[in-house]
Amino acid sequence: KLAVTFFVVLIPLLSAEIFVLRSFSTSLREASELELTNIVNHLYRLIEVHQHPDEDSAGQPIPTPKDVESLSEVIKTFRVGMTGYPYVMDSKGTLVIHPRQSGENILEARDSKGFAFIKEICDQAVGLEAGRTGTIHYPWKNQDERGDPRMKILKFRYFPEWDWIIAAGSYE
Repeated sequence: KLAVTFFVVLIPLLSAEIFVLRSFSTSLREASELELTNIVNHLYRLIEVHQHPDEDSAGQPIPTPKDVESLSEVIKTFRVGMTGYPYVMDSKGTLVIHPRQSGENILEARDSKGFAFIKEICDQAVGLEAGRTGTIHYPWKNQDERGDPRMKILKFRYFPEWDWIIAAGSYE
C-alpha cells in the first residue's frame, strides 16, 4: 500500500514541483532579458537626445568630449542585478564608456571557451535593422572568481550616427 501511495501521490507532486520551478526559472530569464533590452533602448534614446550637428572632417556627426563625459556619468549609474552594467563601445571594439576599461580595445577578447564574442557583437550590431536589439549568450569567468564559468547574456543596439554599440549584460 505504501508503494502505491508513493507512486500515486508523491510522484505527481514532485513532477508538478519540478514543472513549477522550471517555469519560474524561465520567467526570471525572460524578465532579465526584458530588463536588459529596456536599459539598452533607454540609453539609446538618451544618446539620441545628446546628438548635435558637430561633424568630423568627413562630414560625419561626432560626439564632443562633453557629450561623452555627461553620458558616461549617467550610464555608469545603471546596474543590472548584482554585477551587471551597461557600456558603450565602437564597432572596432574600443570601449567608449565602461566602468573600468574606457579607452581599451577589447575586440579580441574571448569567452571561457575561446570564442571571440566581442568581435561577434560588433559584427552583429552593425548589421541590425534600425530599432532592433541583438542578443548574445556566452560563458564567462572573471579572473578573481573561483569555480566554473557562468553564462552571461548581453543585449546590444547600434547607434550608427556615432558608430556606437550600446550594450547591457548580466549573468543569467
